[in-house]
Amino acid sequence: MKPHAVPDMDSWLEKSSQLLSNVRLLHPGGLELFGHGLEPELFARWVYARSEEIDQLLVRMALAAGEECMPMLARLDREAVTVLCSRWAHYHDLWEQMRDRGEHHWMPQQPAQLWRAVLLAMVGAPQLQADAAQQLWPEVFAAPGEEG
Repeated sequence: MKPHAVPDMDSWLEKSSQLLSNVRLLHPGGLELFGHGLEPELFARWVYARSEEIDQLLVRMALAAGEECMPMLARLDREAVTVLCSRWAHYHDLWEQMRDRGEHHWMPQQPAQLWRAVLLAMVGAPQLQADAAQQLWPEVFAAPGEEG
């Protein structure tokens, strides 16, 4: 079964903004949350050192019950918040570009699951992302040979 696409990037971007606002509620700040003002070498070291951790966090959040996500975010230190927010800003910008070009992202059929798809779309490790998507939506992301 092939993933279906729903051309509603405005909903996707709105959900992305809502999720990011949760991070900013727990970790108030300005542009420094996104890495602005950091020495480029320091920022690069943080991204390199913490990217795998952020991938794992995004997957854990996508697989968790919604109310479990805020405590996960609350435990993040400044470096992790900066890496997460900078990644979020990067992806949000790409998604806006997709919308402006008339492109769209895969979305789950159940609108209540959109937040999970937004989180997984930011995972940088393709296999980790695919494994989590298969757990969440096995009817769509069946492994080869498991299709119905």
